[in-house]
Amino acid sequence: MKLKFDIKANAIDSFNEALAKYEQGQGGDLKAFKFSITHLAHSIELVLKMYVQSLDENLVFSKCYKEVLKRSQTDETDLLSSFNALEGEGYDFGKLINNRGQS
Repeated sequence: MKLKFDIKANAIDSFNEALAKYEQGQGGDLKAFKFSITHLAHSIELVLKMYVQSLDENLVFSKCYKEVLKRSQTDETDLLSSFNALEGEGYDFGKLINNRGQS
């Protein structure tokens, strides 16, 4: 049986697992708290990743992040402002991903 989750379904599933493990911890299985925290952190990571992808789906790749970070440091602005500036200039983040093997 092959399961396929999108990022939102995966985040919800991880959150539900965190709740289940928390309940197990409340029931006396103290090791379950560790897994509750792990699943909750994974859920939050995916939610944040969904937000980043809502700006531009390529921003989850380190090459794209580094480009925004470089602009942020040059302009001395926050990352979101730097992303918006690059986007306003028509910067194509997809080009960084498609040229992976090229320098």
